[in-house]
Amino acid sequence: MSVDIYVLGSRELRRRAPPVNWATTNARAVFALVGIPTPDYLVGELPQSMVADILRNVIGARNSRARRQPLDRVQVNVPSSFKSVAQASGARVIESGNTDEQTLRRLDQLQDLLVYAQKHQLPIGWS
Repeated sequence: MSVDIYVLGSRELRRRAPPVNWATTNARAVFALVGIPTPDYLVGELPQSMVADILRNVIGARNSRARRQPLDRVQVNVPSSFKSVAQASGARVIESGNTDEQTLRRLDQLQDLLVYAQKHQLPIGWS
C-alpha cells in the first residue's frame, strides 16, 4: 500500500506542488520522526497553522541522532523439508529498515512539500 501526501487547495496549486508518494510503513516512520500523529489508517490532514512547526521538526530530524539509527536488517534461514534443489536452501526472511540516505530523501521530499504549503498558506492532507 502507498500513501499520497499533498496540499489541500485549488486543482492548480495541487498540480504544481511537489509530489510525495511513499509506502505506508515509510510514511508512518517519517511521520513519527517529525511528530505527525497518525491513526491506524493513514488518512489525515495537517492544518496550515501546524505546517511551520512540522517544518521545524523536519529540519531538526535531518540533523538528529534518531534519524541516524543503523539499518536494522535481520536474515533468518529456515530449513526446508523439501528434496528439490530449488527448495533445499529453505526460506529466507528479511526484516529491514530504511538507510540513512533513504530517510534523508524522504525528509527532503516532505520539506519541499511543507515549504510549498507554507508559501501558499495551505494545509496538507494524506490518504
